[in-house]
Amino acid sequence: MVIRLSKCCGSFVLGAFAVASVADARIRQPFVPGCWTAAQIAAAKVTELSIRLDVGALRCRRVDPLIDAKYNDYVRVSADAAHENAKIVKGHFGDDLALYDHYSIMIANKYGAGRADDTCEKMAALMQAAIAEGATVSGLAAVAEQAGIDPVLPGGACPVAPTAPLSLPPNPLSLPPKN
Repeated sequence: MVIRLSKCCGSFVLGAFAVASVADARIRQPFVPGCWTAAQIAAAKVTELSIRLDVGALRCRRVDPLIDAKYNDYVRVSADAAHENAKIVKGHFGDDLALYDHYSIMIANKYGAGRADDTCEKMAALMQAAIAEGATVSGLAAVAEQAGIDPVLPGGACPVAPTAPLSLPPNPLSLPPKN
């Protein structure tokens, strides 16, 4: 942002560009996308699994010198499934890829500081499971479910409509049936 001061009428005035930028920055609030459908939640779990593995590989390099090779194997095996999955998650954010980037960074930060239960041994085992199941989105979703991944969902899950019709008690004001 370029701030240009102009002398006008005995006082300094900010240039129009700076005023517009500052006003835009103050008005713009973080956008929270709508609720997440069941399919989007499943895709979010897979996305979070992938980011968790990425961050885990970075954190465990000194402890497990083979973790980078394992992570690269995971990336190769899951490339098509990850691409298919990313379409679903990115679709949730519409055309604003900056929101998707913000979402991904938020997840990486969740795991970046480390979790007590994410030892390097557990990370290597999780990576092996992801390699074994990584060729399909459903396989990765199963690994994410087994790992207990609880995805970050800005906007929350969509309400689920009841699947069975509601049974109502009889209406006490109804007339008895005619014989």
